[in-house]
Amino acid sequence: MDLAQSFARTFEGRAGGLIRTMLAPDRIETCTADLLRRTADVGRDLDYRYACIAASRPSSTNRCCACAG
Repeated sequence: MDLAQSFARTFEGRAGGLIRTMLAPDRIETCTADLLRRTADVGRDLDYRYACIAASRPSSTNRCCACAG
């Protein structure tokens, strides 16, 4: 997360605002709950966009339901 945060800070708004950054953990069924929470926290704290695609396949739907209850 620290590396992603550093990258976003370095490149956000470069090239006259043409370069935008975002936090986007991929394959959330393989992400820890801590990583997802930290991503959301950093996104809110620094006003960065973040995206999380969930339940795009039956296997990820099942994993999300198992983790979230």
